[in-house]
Amino acid sequence: LEVLPLKEIAPISGFFSYGEFYKKSTKTGEQPKLLNQSMTILAISENTKKVEKITPNIFSNNNADDLGLHRTQALSTLIKRTTKELEDLNDNLHLRVKKEITLNEEKDNMLTLLHTQAQLGSILEMILHQWRQPISAITSTLSSLQVYKEAGILSDAILEENIESVLGYTEHLNTTIEDFRDLFKASDKNTNIAIDELITKSLTVINPIVKENQIEVTVDINIDNIIYVPVSLMMQVILNIVKNAIDVLKYNNIENPTIQIKAFQLQDSSIIKIIDNGGGIPTNILPKIFDKNFTTKQGQDGTGIGLHMSKKIIETKVFGTLEAQNIENGKVEFTITIPH
Repeated sequence: LEVLPLKEIAPISGFFSYGEFYKKSTKTGEQPKLLNQSMTILAISENTKKVEKITPNIFSNNNADDLGLHRTQALSTLIKRTTKELEDLNDNLHLRVKKEITLNEEKDNMLTLLHTQAQLGSILEMILHQWRQPISAITSTLSSLQVYKEAGILSDAILEENIESVLGYTEHLNTTIEDFRDLFKASDKNTNIAIDELITKSLTVINPIVKENQIEVTVDINIDNIIYVPVSLMMQVILNIVKNAIDVLKYNNIENPTIQIKAFQLQDSSIIKIIDNGGGIPTNILPKIFDKNFTTKQGQDGTGIGLHMSKKIIETKVFGTLEAQNIENGKVEFTITIPH
């Protein structure tokens, strides 16, 4: 009876109440009495019209059918309004999803650019290491020829021998240029290549850095499969893992540092394993190493996207997997699986 007049304001209303009872004494048979009561009323309305006054007896002439009709109309209005809001939300959600996808694509493009720049810097470092020794050898050979001539002892045999040396160094430079050209192509088009050739081309690029840091690299290839992959991208993945291993071995000052590369066939897949004895990856870090922005090289030359991009290349371009795990004696094993 008390809430019925609220219908003039809101077609849907309800309440909850709270009360306390008490006894004057603990005598048996005494009835508890009402001490106090409060009531909270909730009314729901979609009417924008302001009601200044509630008439207490507005329902005096209404029957139950009128109340049922009003409730039905109110629920119908509520359903229509809710449906409209859901439709608007759904439309806005499509727009928001599209916007987020665009933003994510832009972020991925930026990360790819950062990764490319980081890779470029690393590759340029490798080029310098590759060229420094043969260029120095060529310079030294030509200087020797000049000394022989000034001393008057330059014979045809000495000239021929030194020319052969220069040609050998030049051929080495030419081979290096070809390997780096393949690396710089960054093409995602697949081509056929033997696994041993892929590994050899990758190691040729980084070999001077390996030698400079006195790291022993062993290669065990027990497979002669031809794989159909984007060669330059695969070289980048292998180089990224090996370069990370070199950095860890240097940072941890490992005695007798080693990197092992194994290749073999397992069921319908070609497997490449790269193992280093750099001390392992801490268990709290291991699950995060392929995350987009994770890096342990803050303040150094790390971008936090090398391994992330490597995993992405293997998964999206080769449709394989890239995994890492700690194995015995403080070693880390990266496994590249290439399905046939």
